[in-house]
Amino acid sequence: MSAGSSGDGASRQGSIVVLVVDSDEHARFIYRSMLLHHGYDVVTVSDGPTGLQICDASPPNVIVIDVDPPTCSSLDIVRALAEHPRYRGRTIAMTRRAMHHEQPALRAIHFAALLIKPVDPKLVVSAVRGAFGIAD
Repeated sequence: MSAGSSGDGASRQGSIVVLVVDSDEHARFIYRSMLLHHGYDVVTVSDGPTGLQICDASPPNVIVIDVDPPTCSSLDIVRALAEHPRYRGRTIAMTRRAMHHEQPALRAIHFAALLIKPVDPKLVVSAVRGAFGIAD
């Protein structure tokens, strides 16, 4: 788990905490760096169960989660987070499931955004802003 703050930049966003859940260490680093640069506080974890623990212990304002981690229950975890009243409309999903027949189940979940990997880190920042109605 990794956490970080960008000092005065966090206050620009009202101390919005973003939880990034991705099994890819490099992706977590990139998204964390970009979000910190834009003034968000960021917590990163490598799996859904740890993400759930973070949400219970210290709820973030928004979740960015890879729905393709190497655990069989990942979609159940993503669905539970996205449907939770606190995170409804504040969960951003990323997936490699680019095939049209694979997306309906994902689109039925109440995500703020569904991004197809590989995801430009700028799109992640834009999706986080969009979850709060902040214009780019």
